[in-house]
Amino acid sequence: MNSEELPILLWESSNPTSDLHLKRIEKFFKIIFNRDKLTTKEKSFVLGISTHTSPIEFYDREFFNKFENLQFVASPTTGNTHFDEEFLIKRNIQVFKLKGREILKEITSSSEHAVFLMLSAFRNSRRISHAVEDGSWRIRENEFRANQIANKKIGIIGYGRIGNNVANCLKALKAEIFINDIRNINSEFTKLELKNMFKICDAILISCTYDNTTHKLVDRELLHLANKLFLINIARGEIIDEIALLEAINFGNVERYYSDVISEEQIGCQKNIIWRESKKNKKIKLTPHSAGLSYESENFAVSDIVSQIELFIEKKCL
Repeated sequence: MNSEELPILLWESSNPTSDLHLKRIEKFFKIIFNRDKLTTKEKSFVLGISTHTSPIEFYDREFFNKFENLQFVASPTTGNTHFDEEFLIKRNIQVFKLKGREILKEITSSSEHAVFLMLSAFRNSRRISHAVEDGSWRIRENEFRANQIANKKIGIIGYGRIGNNVANCLKALKAEIFINDIRNINSEFTKLELKNMFKICDAILISCTYDNTTHKLVDRELLHLANKLFLINIARGEIIDEIALLEAINFGNVERYYSDVISEEQIGCQKNIIWRESKKNKKIKLTPHSAGLSYESENFAVSDIVSQIELFIEKKCL
């Protein structure tokens, strides 16, 4: 069968090792990397799509409806705020992600980034960086004097893969760890209700899954219970009420907000109130949703996504 007769796989993932792993399935698909190069006729032959993990626009139903014979959508991510998964499920289109996959045991990049953000908050890294950049060095040392993690109370919302990894790292630094999870989990760490966590903790990591039950989970009520809290977000911007967060920062409830995510990233960071405030507020430090951007983690991720596509091929007898 020549390539013109093969079903099409639209591969929009930016993963640097894509070419290596796509060799495993190239005999089954004509692989196209740019949607703009698809003709109207070719769109009817698109069997699968691999999404970009941080697209400039949301993959909505209008986009998916352009592909009448679409059978699967793959995303090398655990969470999802970048495509309309509910619509795909209603259309009986299979969704391949990393959530719950065995390969996640090998992926530590996001956990490492969460620890990095936590350490950065305690070490007052934003102010320290500015002191180096402007040449003031130690002249303004009172502005960037930091805190130890040892003996601090640190809460973790979402005790999954990332939460567990971070807890064990911070335990080694002699932090007192508290956890909150919707599941009944056996753990050496003390479980706390969210209200109590926000009342007593010095720092809190948000590392829970984003879905309808966690949308704006961290709301005004919780934030106003805190006192000079260091708040770290490694999950999704939509989990926190960002307007209430700015209020809490202004009132002193939240002393520092260090985050790898903002809400509605696909419409552009310039439209986000947290990003705009971060340009002038030294209590906010953002990284550009880069927690998973390591060569090793991306290699593991795309390898597993291609494995799921291979299983699809086997079942469909392509």
